[in-house]
Parts: sequence; C-alpha cells; structure tokens
Amino acid sequence: MSHSLIRRGHHLQLLLYFTLITMVGFAVPRLLWVTHVGYSLNALLLTQIMVKTEQEPKWSRGLYRGLGLLSVGAIWIWLLTPLELVFSGLILGLSWSFLVGWSVIRLVKRFALEPR
Repeated sequence: MSHSLIRRGHHLQLLLYFTLITMVGFAVPRLLWVTHVGYSLNALLLTQIMVKTEQEPKWSRGLYRGLGLLSVGAIWIWLLTPLELVFSGLILGLSWSFLVGWSVIRLVKRFALEPR
C-alpha cells in the first residue's frame, strides 16, 4: 500500500471524527460551541491538509486554502461580535457558501477519478 493511500485514509478518519464533533453540537444544544469547533476543524482539514494531494494548479490550491482560513476566521470573529453588529454575518455567510460550494465541486471531481 502506498504512503499516500495511508495518509488519505487517515485524513478521511479525521474528517469523520470532526463531522461527528459537529453533529454533537447539533444534538445537544447546550454544547453549541462544539458545532463551531467542528466546523472549524473540518474546514482546516479540508483546506489546509487534504488539499496537498490534489492535482490542480498551485494558485487554485492557494486560493482554496485562503478561502478556508477566511471562513474559519469569519466564524470566530462573528461569534465574538456584539449582537448589535449582526450584519457582520454577511462575510461569514458568503465565505462559507463559497467554501462549501467549492468543496462539493472538488469532491465530485475526486469521485469522477475513482475507478469504480
């Protein structure tokens, strides 16, 4: 088994764990902060670690990584923002929408390359 396959399996396990962490926050409302931690961990894993195995232009990987950092930063800035400044969620909504959309496109492309 090649080294990259072992790493990929490990990354997928981490993604599963982080997704479960996110779901715990939804299931137990008192632990809502866990959801934000899960979102942050998922975004960082997808954009900073798993992107290294992608076969795409360097500028595209850099842009995707930057969008991931922007999204994580936006969620934590928004969480720390006073209630009067609710409009600050606009950056959060846009950055996460682009991140999720781009991630879905990348996932579909990755599935298209699988032999079965």
